[in-house]
Amino acid sequence: PTMDMFKNVWEPVTDSDTPVFWHIAKAGGSTFKDIFGLCHQLTEACEVGIQDGHDKDSEIGAFHIGGNMDNKYVNVDTTNIPGLERAKNMGMIQSGLADVVIIRQLFHVNSLFDSDHKGRLFAVFRHPVERAASMFSYLQYATWEKTYNPAYANMTLEEFAQTHYIEDNWLTRVLSNTYTEKITPNHMAAAKRLVREKFLVGLLNKKEESLARFEKFFGWKYEVEPAFQEKCRNDFLKNGSNTNLQTGGDKPKPGSGAYAVVARRNN
Repeated sequence: PTMDMFKNVWEPVTDSDTPVFWHIAKAGGSTFKDIFGLCHQLTEACEVGIQDGHDKDSEIGAFHIGGNMDNKYVNVDTTNIPGLERAKNMGMIQSGLADVVIIRQLFHVNSLFDSDHKGRLFAVFRHPVERAASMFSYLQYATWEKTYNPAYANMTLEEFAQTHYIEDNWLTRVLSNTYTEKITPNHMAAAKRLVREKFLVGLLNKKEESLARFEKFFGWKYEVEPAFQEKCRNDFLKNGSNTNLQTGGDKPKPGSGAYAVVARRNN
């Protein structure tokens, strides 16, 4: 699959470009998404847009959802493949309604764009061992998730990492579009090249700096109610969104057995 409808990071930003945020699970994505929408009051394309019956709409539009009057959502769900296909058929990108698009699937997004309307990828990355540990901690109680398994509740991270449930080089697999084969140095090289060429990179352990980088690159400024918007931003950076209720297993220490086992699956 190609990503030719996304500009390289060294190309200048133009008004026809659309920022596309790749939401990596348990890497702070929910916090950044809330800042974009609730603090910057950008119009977002994400899973929220099909609430209030808007999944039945035949024409593209942007609406306040669920009584939230701060920002609008485009009436599509860009976080799954059927939703992306619907967004494409409705001409979402060409409409110019979305200030930022939130995605989960990476290579399926390219077809939304055309030579006159290109995308700009950005994401927040997290150390793979920390991310895998955080995902495990979350799934121990997240009964509403499709991937929930009651067996997780009584497992340690080290035990979990030795089962087939643990993610196996997830980030490299997604970035290289390789889901079943054994990962090789060529897959790693392809993943690194895609990040280097197409992604404006943020890091979870540098949230403040990463957000400032995104804001500067895309020219996002607080112009509606600057004092309120700055407080909103700072509160989310401090407290987060969708953070784990149980945090004991989030950060295994380097050198520990749990760290070593998870690292072997993400080497």
